[in-house]
Amino acid sequence: MSLRQTLSAQLAHCDDEALVALANRGLLRRARKDLESQSAELLEDDDNALVVGFAGQRIRFASGVLAQAQCSCPASGVCQHIIAAILSLPALLGETASSEAGDADTHTAGTAESVDAEAARAALYAELLAIEPEALRRHAGTAGYRWAHQFVLDLDGDGIVCGGERHPLISCAHPRFALRYLGGGLDGLIADSGQPQPKHVVAAVLACWQAHGQALPAPPAARTGSRSSSDEPPARATLREQVRRLCAECVELGLTHLSPGIHERCATLAVGAQGCGYPRLARLLRRLADQVEALLERSAGADTQRLCDELALAYALAAALDAAAAEGRTPVHLAGRSREGYAEGGRLELLGLGAWPWRAASGYVGLTLLFWDLQAGEFLSCTDARPQSLHGFDPRARHGQPGPWHGLGSPAQAAGRRLALANAALSASGRLSAADSVHATLLANDGQFFETLAAVAVDDWAQLAERQAPRSLLAGDSPLQDWLVLRPAQFGAAEFDSARQTLSWPLLDASGRTLLAEIAYDACTAHAIGRIEALATQPPPAGTLLIAQLRRTAAGLLAAPLSLLRADAAPLLDELHFSGQSSRRSAAPAETVDRVAEDPEAGLPALLREIRELLLGRAERGLAAESAPPGAWPSLCSRARDEGLDAFLRLAETGRAEQMLRAQFLCMQYARLLG
Repeated sequence: MSLRQTLSAQLAHCDDEALVALANRGLLRRARKDLESQSAELLEDDDNALVVGFAGQRIRFASGVLAQAQCSCPASGVCQHIIAAILSLPALLGETASSEAGDADTHTAGTAESVDAEAARAALYAELLAIEPEALRRHAGTAGYRWAHQFVLDLDGDGIVCGGERHPLISCAHPRFALRYLGGGLDGLIADSGQPQPKHVVAAVLACWQAHGQALPAPPAARTGSRSSSDEPPARATLREQVRRLCAECVELGLTHLSPGIHERCATLAVGAQGCGYPRLARLLRRLADQVEALLERSAGADTQRLCDELALAYALAAALDAAAAEGRTPVHLAGRSREGYAEGGRLELLGLGAWPWRAASGYVGLTLLFWDLQAGEFLSCTDARPQSLHGFDPRARHGQPGPWHGLGSPAQAAGRRLALANAALSASGRLSAADSVHATLLANDGQFFETLAAVAVDDWAQLAERQAPRSLLAGDSPLQDWLVLRPAQFGAAEFDSARQTLSWPLLDASGRTLLAEIAYDACTAHAIGRIEALATQPPPAGTLLIAQLRRTAAGLLAAPLSLLRADAAPLLDELHFSGQSSRRSAAPAETVDRVAEDPEAGLPALLREIRELLLGRAERGLAAESAPPGAWPSLCSRARDEGLDAFLRLAETGRAEQMLRAQFLCMQYARLLG
């Protein structure tokens, strides 16, 4: 294919979004404006290069890839002259540029509108699928290919989306990148932000292969001895076996008969798990060590039920890691991350949705800001936290102090505003870094703030069960996925329960279904509770949006309210934790008493509670002295079958400790699934 034909083929798939990815939206506007007063001309056209003249500059296309065009002007990268040349190429090459009469903003380059978009996109995907594995290794190097290969395997088909309209668009949530392909091989992949990293390019192609059912070639073997790079370290298999054996021995001995040696083994295995690259298992083993120590010291905080649950979870996690290792995989959600890292997110446009102060049982206090990412259409957060023992840090006062980024006067300024972050850094869980390199700019609200959130609002509570589908106990935590925008048809009257120290606020949908929004009282939530109580005299009108976090409890779904959003209000956003007048002070009101602890199993089916009580009793006594499982077990299994809990029938008997741990894990999993 000649250079002219190669460029023409790419122009057929090029649209405004591809040009914005090549440069930016501002340069695209400037290039179009320049073309209104001057035109481009074709200076050279041969098999080696095609040169376009525009505004006194020479734009050279020599590689057959639009993204690699070079301009004689002093600007680095893609400039407005290159964009103008690309816009002019169809006419210069004898093609007909596609445009819509009378609307320059909808102008698109090339002849994309005359091509069957579906067939064209499929042809480009076919090009990506035909790339040789060796070309991928050359592009990113062996180390880069290994990273991309393991990255795609860890995602397990979730995390990279292959889409696009006129051309393939492959986007990843973390690290955040989006690559567009117009043709031209690996060099033709265009990043939406900055220059594409070679390992990201290879990861995008491998993800495309995986999505289309194509096998991923294994990376070259490492030169570190006879063991191949696909083999896992032998220490990992040994560690997993030791963890399973430890959990089984604990229930064999009995939770009330554990020795200091068990505590030492838990602590030692936690160190080993960290060294083997299993930080999630290491954290779980450290918790086990702490709970065994509490039992040995006869501490008031010792809890055999919690210890039994944690042992079952540790056993299940080790077994899941075993199953994944047998397939040559180490999924990130099972292995965990030693420390949450931040990847470059480029430029982000966000909507500020409010903030809330908090105090954790671990002794930390902090302020968390919530945002809506306009590009990705998801929630993000930024947190500033300190140990409670550090005097001088007040989460409520932090709301009015500078930061968390340069250019932002305070977190309060971000509420109800659109802002842009430059050099943003983003974690896999959606947390924004408050590093000094990040700069924030407040933008004028364009009138789409309310409409953007209204478009994703939920107004039918029947849909909430589907959105908040219970996850596996072994699935990774994604707390930001629990946030959503609600549009109640009616806000009920809030009531404060002095016995439970909790405010309940009924939210009704159009069908009359009720979703309770609840806030438990403490010094951090006093203002929000008082603010909601103050709304009793003038409830929010229908159509008001509520930003809330949904959580699943034994009693059903509950919402934790954060902010109200009204289209015709000033200010637009009502931060419940900070805005307006509150009917309560930060000190506890006179009618409140010590909060009554709720039974976490109150809403569980009676059968599950019976099974859990039986298993806990056996775990506390120990299985070593048992000659046979208790007679109640077959009856419970039969009832479980009748109630649809068939998984218990796969446990032939629970005399062995391993099978008892599996039964305990099943109870925990059913409890989550049944809410």
